Amino acid sequence: MEKMNKNDALGNPIKIGNTYGYTTDNSGYTTVTLGKAKNFTPTGRVSLNVIHTETRLRGHELIDNNNWNTAKIVSIQSMKLFPVNLDKK
Repeated sequence: MEKMNKNDALGNPIKIGNTYGYTTDNSGYTTVTLGKAKNFTPTGRVSLNVIHTETRLRGHELIDNNNWNTAKIVSIQSMKLFPVNLDKK
């Protein structure tokens, strides 16, 4: 049986409750998603409670801003997640 990867893109262990982000690209559109780690799925992915998403077309202004607290859950491979600090100090 293969060992489940529980590390983020920087090699640090994923901490449930911490905030992480990831990006996706499709035909010049980039979407950034931020969320809080909820749990590990049986298939080794990380479930995130999404708190913010933004989509932009390369070289253009913001296309879609789903604001904060979008109340959606997604699961993503842990190695695609990067830690995010939302403290506004």
